[in-house]
Amino acid sequence: MNSWPKVTVERCSNTVRCLPAVSHSGVRGRESIIIRFSNVPRSMVGLCGIIGDHQSSAETMAEHLQWLGTETTSSYRSGSISVHHAYHSATEDQPARTEDGDVLLWIWGDVIGHEAGGEYSPKPASESVSAYCLGLYEEYGLEFIDGLNSEFAGVIYDTEDDSVVLFVDRLSARPIYYTHTGSSLVFSTQLQSIPEHPAVDPTFDMVSLCSFFQLFGRGGLGTDSILEDVHRLHPGSKLRYDMESSELDEDVYWQPKYDPLDRSYDYFLKRFTDLMEDAMVERLRHVEDPGLFLSGGSDSRLALSFLGEDVKSYHMNEYMNREATIAQQVARETGSDFDLLERHPAYYIDLLDDLGKISNYRGRLDQAHALGFKDEIQSGVTTMFSGQYSDTILRELHAPKHHIRIPKIDQKVEAPFLMDVDDEEYLSLWKSGYFWGEDELPSYFTDDSNYAETFDAHLDSDLHKSFFNVEYDSNEELVRSSYYYPITNSSTYQFYSSTLQMLPVTCPFLDNRIVDLSLRMPKKYKFRRNIVDDSLESRAPRLAKIKHPQTRQPLTRNATVQLLSRYAYGLYDLLGGGEEQSGSWPDHAENVREHGRILPIIQENEALIEACEFLDLSEVYECYNRHMSGENRLSELYSLVTFLEMPMTERVVMGGRFAD
Repeated sequence: MNSWPKVTVERCSNTVRCLPAVSHSGVRGRESIIIRFSNVPRSMVGLCGIIGDHQSSAETMAEHLQWLGTETTSSYRSGSISVHHAYHSATEDQPARTEDGDVLLWIWGDVIGHEAGGEYSPKPASESVSAYCLGLYEEYGLEFIDGLNSEFAGVIYDTEDDSVVLFVDRLSARPIYYTHTGSSLVFSTQLQSIPEHPAVDPTFDMVSLCSFFQLFGRGGLGTDSILEDVHRLHPGSKLRYDMESSELDEDVYWQPKYDPLDRSYDYFLKRFTDLMEDAMVERLRHVEDPGLFLSGGSDSRLALSFLGEDVKSYHMNEYMNREATIAQQVARETGSDFDLLERHPAYYIDLLDDLGKISNYRGRLDQAHALGFKDEIQSGVTTMFSGQYSDTILRELHAPKHHIRIPKIDQKVEAPFLMDVDDEEYLSLWKSGYFWGEDELPSYFTDDSNYAETFDAHLDSDLHKSFFNVEYDSNEELVRSSYYYPITNSSTYQFYSSTLQMLPVTCPFLDNRIVDLSLRMPKKYKFRRNIVDDSLESRAPRLAKIKHPQTRQPLTRNATVQLLSRYAYGLYDLLGGGEEQSGSWPDHAENVREHGRILPIIQENEALIEACEFLDLSEVYECYNRHMSGENRLSELYSLVTFLEMPMTERVVMGGRFAD
């Protein structure tokens, strides 16, 4: 019998009501709303729109939100504004509007509650997200956005005030891209749709292009995109556009501020466990058939301890290796159905066609882990739960640590001891790539731009630090928070964003309350303890006793033992003593040699490569040949083919110009 508490939730479904085209005196010109529903939950989703000239371009932009053409879409047009919305669920009408019709609201996301005046209230299960947000707007005005909990992007059109407000969640998990052409504001959650506006002449920003090839597919940090003069909304912000003056006004409503609380570890452990339960219950209330990405680690195990037999667990792997076997054992312990999603050697290279259409130049093909299993997942569940970002939010990943060098194999491993550094040393380590995992620029990238060399130029040295136009409270806050503020800076963002295009995804570790708690936890609790492991042990001890696949230790062992055991067994495996592929991820380098599919992609894109002033075709072939001869050039090759297969790349190179 299960030894952890059962979570009970109430679920509801909303009635679908189709809106006819309507008009009213509160809006200039004739207003029309068209909503199209589909019964097939396979779609690309998001928001886009134009305020100003060339309204007809908005329809072409909206086509980029329709990956397979089977999603629910909503189109609004009135006078000089057009907004298009594509979403998975056909259970609510958008835009939501005030009773007098003066204010219209669109929202794409997973809003589960709201905080105001220090009091938090969950969203009623019977209320749609758009209606809920509209009610909060009527009560608090635009300040309602400050207290919204979860991941979202939205638009508010005030017909009386002649203004449009774009807004995103605290971490910008669902970013909005925008550009101001002078006479128009063009915006979209899909970057590749922006150039459909005739006033947008797409050009690559060379520093952002450099970061794409140097930082594992991260094309543009902070608020920068890979396109010149196209920006992402600042995380935790509202951007107001005055339709008469064409002026923009940005309001950053939230920033991470580390303020450790002098309380015992047991206080934080209990508080975290309680908040995690709240976060899971509030998300479950709105889900009929939940799924879970289940690894052999503790993050997804903790989520599973709340979901139990009500969830279907999915594990991605090549075969039932040690990691998959442990994940299956965890699922069986809870009564959850287990499904192994089995990858073949060419699995990731097969993702390129789909990934190219939906990517915002925020990651490579090897991070879109679930995209190739869209049919299996969509046919089994309606919403996916993910344990992603627990380490990013709750562990002191970016605190400088001492390292120990292992002789003979010339490998360095982290020691469980923090380095004592000041603000300037923090910045020096940051610039060196210590925290980001900076890669060398590929030999085929010939432009003089270099991400590391441009660091200082993008660092505002005022009291409040601004790095790539994102504001931080101090140097330490920059280093501590820049990996998740905004979350698009994360190297794993592609996993979240690509899965989000398949079906709704929810990440309880991104819950506002858990992020806030992390900002109050002393460093020593984050580094020397593992609050996720300890929370799992407190509520589901039988799950915690199952060994971790990489440490071969039960999760009940302390964090230091887990760390040392991970390195010991890692060394054992490296020397050939363990299973060849025991974890969740394949040997990408060897798979590239086995399937040979990268060479045809290079050959098919020779003209495009030669047209790129920053790429050298002969060096591209040299890079490929070196990899096939045994060198590891995987990073360079994956970045290249991901870049080449995005439709916007050809459009910019063949029809645009280059920014200096």
